[in-house]
Amino acid sequence: MQSTAKQCRSSATLDGCDVGVIHAHGIKTKASTHWVYLPNSEMFVGVELAAAQSNQVAGLAPLEVSLARYLRHVHQGAYSELPQIWPQLMAEIKQQSETPVFPNLEIYGHWHSDETKCETTIIIGLKQ
Repeated sequence: MQSTAKQCRSSATLDGCDVGVIHAHGIKTKASTHWVYLPNSEMFVGVELAAAQSNQVAGLAPLEVSLARYLRHVHQGAYSELPQIWPQLMAEIKQQSETPVFPNLEIYGHWHSDETKCETTIIIGLKQ
């Protein structure tokens, strides 16, 4: 597995991922969906914005993620393989004497009908 640990700062995302609302308000995105795993089994699903939003849109909530250190893994293949990838990454973190911290992210690239071409970036926060 190829992983890297360094600083991460994600652009703001909007929770709700209601494509209709996003398009109706002319909100430009980078066309990637972010699943953000938070403490206490909470989850935030959003899209990465192309530029900062100056106004709040009803039904959507902003979230900005900043990690000083993290492990980054790019998975190329079917989304159904992701549940097997997470334990492997956690074992790698433990083997490197690191401690995972929240938030963790799955960033989905463009979907492709050929599952072998689907790309998902996994980011796992590491304790400073």
